[in-house]
This record gives sequence, C-alpha cells and structure tokens, in this order.
Amino acid sequence: GLGNTPGDGPGPGAWGWQSCTETLHCFSARALRNYTFDLAASTAQCAALYGHGVRPDIAALAQRYGGFALADGSAGVSRLIWSHGTLDPWHGWFRNVAQPSASSDVHHFLMEGAAHHLDLRGPHPEDPPAVVHARQREAEIIHRWIIEAASNPVV
Repeated sequence: GLGNTPGDGPGPGAWGWQSCTETLHCFSARALRNYTFDLAASTAQCAALYGHGVRPDIAALAQRYGGFALADGSAGVSRLIWSHGTLDPWHGWFRNVAQPSASSDVHHFLMEGAAHHLDLRGPHPEDPPAVVHARQREAEIIHRWIIEAASNPVV
C-alpha cells in the first residue's frame, strides 16, 4: 500500500477505501519489509483521500468476525478453512493462533513457500508440496461438509 502500509492500505480505489473504513490492520511481518504501524499517518492519509469523516477502525474486523477467536475455533463458528502462505506479509500472526480443537471443524493450513489463494488456483507442476497437500485436504473437508449437508436437509 501507499506509505509502506501492509496489504493494499489506504489509497485510491476499492481496496484503499476498505482499508480506510474497516480492514486496516497493525500487524505485518518485518522479515519482508521494515514496517512500523502509524495509525495517525494512516488516518491522515484516509482523511486526505476521502474526507475527514473517514477514519480507519483497526478493531472492526475483530469485532465483526471474532478476531483470533474465529481463527482458533473458540468463537462458536464452524466449517472454516484458513489457508495462508509463508510469503504473505501477515503470516506471522497465524503462527500465534492456537490450534483449533478437532470438534470445532476449523482447519489451518500454513503453506511453506506459497502465498494465500495459491491453493485455490488450478494445479501447476511447480506448486510447493504444502500447496498440493492443502488442496487435497481442503477438497476432502469440503466434500465431507457437502455430504453432511445433503444428509441433513433443512426443512
């Protein structure tokens, strides 16, 4: 993002607007870039782009979706698959999330040598082994969810 902000950060366009209104976060992997989060600078940047009424809310994602509780399975939500790659600048936080209990049906895949969404693309001969494994497990998990839903129709 602009000004070395993680992700797309505040800026013109849809992703920039989303950062300025709900998805700006203050975590980033320092291994990939020298980054120090500056909420005041990001707030000023958002105000310059979209007007003084637009202010980043760095707690919005956690408040709306449960934050770490969603990721570790303790939020009471099930049937989630989290996949991240070690090339993602935010992957560091994922290593600090508690492993969900087996009964939560929340699954984590940290793909060495890959970036997020690579597991959602079609197979390629140069895919890292972790991506191949994640795809296979994700397909098995989703298939099980479909079978379970089909055998318990909502009336």
